[in-house]
Amino acid sequence: MVRLSRRDFLKGVGQYAAGATFLRLFPVAQATPRIRIPHGVQSGEVNATGAVVWSASDRPARMVVEWSTTDRFRDVRRVVGPWATPDSGLTAKVWVPDLPPGADIFYRVFFEDPQDPYARSEPVVGHLRTSPRDARTVRFLWSGDTAGQGWGINPE
Repeated sequence: MVRLSRRDFLKGVGQYAAGATFLRLFPVAQATPRIRIPHGVQSGEVNATGAVVWSASDRPARMVVEWSTTDRFRDVRRVVGPWATPDSGLTAKVWVPDLPPGADIFYRVFFEDPQDPYARSEPVVGHLRTSPRDARTVRFLWSGDTAGQGWGINPE
């Protein structure tokens, strides 16, 4: 059996009443769930000095791309992209200009809430390599069952 002094009992009741009154007078706002990037990021149309980066969010939001030539994102550059809206299927893409030729580019994408620019998604990271300015030999290799499922097999 726990014994409380009259003073401890009244102190506890007072603290409870004060807390309940505070919450009634100043309700705590429900935190909005964080914006999500459900399908990752993608890049394409890469040339020596630029590339397209695109992604999708789970609700209307503005796309932002940050890029660097190091995977630790030193000397970051930022490109503010368009709004992902229901009209675009909640997708957005942006041309990232002024990339160095023949370089590994590390980029991260996040989406900002239209009502609160400090509310943003977790960044999702991608990587691409820009083409060099000078002409070089390119090799394409693939392996596997190139005839596939019996098509193209020579019966002899």
